[in-house]
Amino acid sequence: PDGTMREITDQTLLDSVAKVAFAGCVGYKPTEEQRIAAGLDNAQAAVLTVKYNVVKEVTNDSDSVSNSANITVEYTMTLRIGHALSEDRSTYSYLMFNDSDLVYLSETSLLDQLTQQNQE
Repeated sequence: PDGTMREITDQTLLDSVAKVAFAGCVGYKPTEEQRIAAGLDNAQAAVLTVKYNVVKEVTNDSDSVSNSANITVEYTMTLRIGHALSEDRSTYSYLMFNDSDLVYLSETSLLDQLTQQNQE
């Protein structure tokens, strides 16, 4: 994590994001001091913005006539990756997503792969 913000649009990276799992919730509404200690502040965190599309079917029923169309809706998700819990980075790292006040733990190896793929 280096405080750099990156946008993910590559399908391989999107697939990697889908593999990120939470090992547990370890905090709620962290103070600025707690964010700094966890590496989740703006200066330290790796911030990944994930944009993805979902195709939705929209149906309009009026006057006995049914019309339907597919529309594409764009969504954005932000991952904020902080420090690992251990110095050798072999366990879990802190993670926040979107504008949530929750702090999660996730496997460091998965998060490292995600940030390394995005730098390539």
